[in-house]
Amino acid sequence: MKNIKSQITFEIRKRMNEKKENENVVGTEIRTARISNERTLVDVSSDICSPSYLYKIESNQIVPNKVFVSELFEKLGVDSKKIDAIYDSIDVVEDCIRGFFLNDYDLVKSYNNKLEGLKNYRVCLLNFIQSIYQKNFSKAFDEHKKLTKALKSMRDYDLMVFGVFSGIFHYYSGYYDAAKEDLLSVSYFKPEGYLALLIDLYLFYLDLILSKIDAVISYEKFYNKALKVGAYNRIEEASYYLGIMLAKYQAKRGFDDILKRINKKKYLNSLKFLYTFYGGNFQASTDEKDVSDFVKALSNTKKNKKYVLQSLDEHQGLVELDYDYYFLEYLMQEDDAKVDYISETITPVIEVNRDLFLVLFFTKELAKSSLASGKYKQVTAFFQNVFLKPKNNKINSLF
Repeated sequence: MKNIKSQITFEIRKRMNEKKENENVVGTEIRTARISNERTLVDVSSDICSPSYLYKIESNQIVPNKVFVSELFEKLGVDSKKIDAIYDSIDVVEDCIRGFFLNDYDLVKSYNNKLEGLKNYRVCLLNFIQSIYQKNFSKAFDEHKKLTKALKSMRDYDLMVFGVFSGIFHYYSGYYDAAKEDLLSVSYFKPEGYLALLIDLYLFYLDLILSKIDAVISYEKFYNKALKVGAYNRIEEASYYLGIMLAKYQAKRGFDDILKRINKKKYLNSLKFLYTFYGGNFQASTDEKDVSDFVKALSNTKKNKKYVLQSLDEHQGLVELDYDYYFLEYLMQEDDAKVDYISETITPVIEVNRDLFLVLFFTKELAKSSLASGKYKQVTAFFQNVFLKPKNNKINSLF
């Protein structure tokens, strides 16, 4: 993935000083049809235009009028009814982006009939967006490879869209550094509208995943922009995820402020339960109809082992901001020997995990085991030096 994402960044930066190009892909469609029909430039351009003019059309240096395109399509056996669809395909991409942001699947898939039969990279880009929306990551990976090969032939707008959704794809694939580079690289184009909102939203998600205090700042940036366009569902979702982090760290003032921005009962009940759970008080209601999947599993760790195992299996491999797999697995154990085993085997995970809550939780558990059994003395020393000294108390200094 490293080479792929660096190619996107390189291509975007290379274009910053270039003259802005036309945002149409009609030439790409003509070239694709000509090559698939094994026809030469001279052959296809005969009686229509010069070979050099056709070359400029195919490389999108010139946007031809529809008379030219109609004649070329006729020679190549392409349905002329698709001409308007090609010229208007940029509007279709914008609709797809809007649908992705608003969680409107009808908008995301609306291009299927409009662009049926076309083979240009913009269609591939739309397939890429749809496969990410459907969480079909094997298909998304295939589309990503195709688009990477077409980088140099993409118009600026398409390259910008690809950069954003490549970042989103890397985010869902767990390649967080690659995701951040992709999203930040697009900022050179100064995107607007829903594309800009998607960048801010997923940068916020990345800050949460990486357990950075920057998440509070990136949340406010997204919140202010989303509020202007009335994207209330996305605002509540982002507020919920930030609330999870605040609940973990028992940041009461920030947590109370977040609750005021949420109306959805499922989110409110989940956050109230999580806050009391992480604070050691289990009095909050966990009616399974009105809480998140994670809270359902969390509240069942000691009551319904089968339910939790099934829930963990269903979410395995998915990047979800409120799903601490190892945390649930640990809490589900009742066998002391198994608890000790998990504590030991989790040490390598602690070394690479960036979620401060998980690091603290398991380090604390290891420290308790050390005090009881005389083992893991180095972990106890680490816990006392890093987390218990007031000047180094990371939890208290976060908010």
